[in-house]
Amino acid sequence: DWETDEEQIAVIMNTSATTGSFKSVPIRWKQVYAHVKASAQVLGVFKEDNWLVILPIFHVSGLSILFRSLYNGTRVTICKYKKELVLELIKKGSVNMVSMVPTMLKDMINDIQENRLRMLLLGGEFIPQLLIYRCMEIGIPVYKTYGMTETFSQSTTFNILEFPEKIDSVGKPLPGVKIFIKNPDKDGIGEIWLKSPMLINGYMGRKVITGYFNTKDIGYLDKEGFLYILNRREDIIISGGEN
Repeated sequence: DWETDEEQIAVIMNTSATTGSFKSVPIRWKQVYAHVKASAQVLGVFKEDNWLVILPIFHVSGLSILFRSLYNGTRVTICKYKKELVLELIKKGSVNMVSMVPTMLKDMINDIQENRLRMLLLGGEFIPQLLIYRCMEIGIPVYKTYGMTETFSQSTTFNILEFPEKIDSVGKPLPGVKIFIKNPDKDGIGEIWLKSPMLINGYMGRKVITGYFNTKDIGYLDKEGFLYILNRREDIIISGGEN
């Protein structure tokens, strides 16, 4: 019966801008709840779900798992990333969901002999195509995803096993998320702008965000509505999910 003021700030997170200086991002309960609902529609929720948290909880990708699981009433297993431990948990089926950045998956992909995962959520940095092919080869249900702190994690996602012809994409927008390409060139490539109920009201100490938000990323949408990222904030190096 717990209720909150949807406009109340749940957590304040810092994120890097294209300049490299941080901005403080207030996440309100309405954004958390909107994320939980949209994510559940795409990823599903089952009573046996146990999400392995190996991403830092001071990042939105790690924290969102906790909020999601608390709202859904499902389990989480939290541990620091250790290759042998993660491989053991996956092999035994102790967990059936996990979020990773590509650096982690590359580190262990050749040691995954069997898995009972129903989902591996992958994002946070460039995902090599060969890594995706290897996952498809051994039957790992990878869900590619694209998001940021300002949208409280996921904005797009999809299961590569369902759409193998779209492996270069980062997926379709989650329910409620609208994406458009501003100033497209002749090939439809331009700035990625979005709006959604998961989008923040604005940075702390800065003007309110109204309408669409400029992600500062470059990409395009195909005819089926799948988003492709060509450049993620060009003057930032992302390594292991860290800017």
